[in-house]
Amino acid sequence: DRMQKHCAEYVDFVLVEKGVGYPGGKWFDPMNFAKDEKKFLELQKKEIANGRLAMVAILGIAAQTYYTGKGPLVCLGEHIKNGVNIFS
Repeated sequence: DRMQKHCAEYVDFVLVEKGVGYPGGKWFDPMNFAKDEKKFLELQKKEIANGRLAMVAILGIAAQTYYTGKGPLVCLGEHIKNGVNIFS
């Protein structure tokens, strides 16, 4: 519990107080959407969530490649070539 609190404090320090790292670094908000601290923290959390979703997607691509022995673009090409309609 103490270690978890220490890690959380360190992450807050690095991402928020120091303003380094990503998300939260120099180029995190180049269009200045986060005009206040609350909005900045909201965008930061969304960026972390999107990064986690992207990692899950990459895991899915790796699993598909392992299972089929073909890359994602080959599988997509075969799917399109077969003319399978997923909406029918």
